[in-house]
Amino acid sequence: MGRSLEKAAIAVVLGVCGNWAAHAQQAPEAGQRPATNAPVRSAQERPARAVPADPSRMEALLKAWEGQSTQLRTLKLGIYRIDKTPDWEEEDHYEGTAAFERPGKAHLNFRKVQTQEVADPRDPKKKKVSARVDPRTNKRLAYSHETIVFTGEEVWHYNFPAKQVFVYTLDKDARQRALQEGPLPFLFDMRVEQAHRRYEMALQGETDKLYFVVIRPKLQDDKEEFSKAFVFLERKYLLPSRIVLFSPDGRSTKDFRVESIQANKPLEARLFKGVDPGKPWTLERNPGGETSPKSQRKPVRGKPDQTARRGPAQGAQAAPR
Repeated sequence: MGRSLEKAAIAVVLGVCGNWAAHAQQAPEAGQRPATNAPVRSAQERPARAVPADPSRMEALLKAWEGQSTQLRTLKLGIYRIDKTPDWEEEDHYEGTAAFERPGKAHLNFRKVQTQEVADPRDPKKKKVSARVDPRTNKRLAYSHETIVFTGEEVWHYNFPAKQVFVYTLDKDARQRALQEGPLPFLFDMRVEQAHRRYEMALQGETDKLYFVVIRPKLQDDKEEFSKAFVFLERKYLLPSRIVLFSPDGRSTKDFRVESIQANKPLEARLFKGVDPGKPWTLERNPGGETSPKSQRKPVRGKPDQTARRGPAQGAQAAPR
């Protein structure tokens, strides 16, 4: 398999987990597990009870993190993601799920949330972006946006706005690398040896319920995807409750907020199977060059996507099941 095809497939993962258009440099609110619409404060803030950088404490935490991670055979998470784009004064919200199963299977699904500007309760003179809610069901208004399925041998990428499916057949090494991009290694299968090779990690603060870890990439491939990450680890099970990825230029963030966790429970086999949805969708195997998802996902400067504010196009379909 060519390197360009591998990079295109990995770019699909990063499109959901860390493909940067330009998102505001803001970090999580200090010292608490956030609610779905919890505010994100300035990057200068840190959790209460900051601790001096101590490599031995971080090393002990990393080993414990690996120990907990290796006990996971399956993991399913509910995720709320907020992307901020200061250059366009834009904020996009997504809700979704991430499911993992050993060996090498995953299912990522995101729905784009319709949003509106409302008065900021902390400062009535300012506005904030909030999810629109259906008054009948009290649930967020959202529509299918993107799904990625790792079958164990292939990566299936469903692009709902374009009604396109891209299928990548990857060798063993490429499949493993695809599952180690963006926030994925912090969520599932954390390894001490790999972490030392790829990251600088520092325990920067803690509370009775959380550890606050700052992660900076060492390798050029990782540096091209994010400049640093803030990870909030719950002390009890050492699973992230929140991950914030900063773009390579440090001006943008993707903020992943874990809403629910199910560990070591049986998962439906259909989650890890690629399915051709048929017409009007189109399916392409092993795309590359200018037709690769990586090239398709480049944002058009000065023309932000307003679809989330307007709602889905007519004929939008449900996610493949």
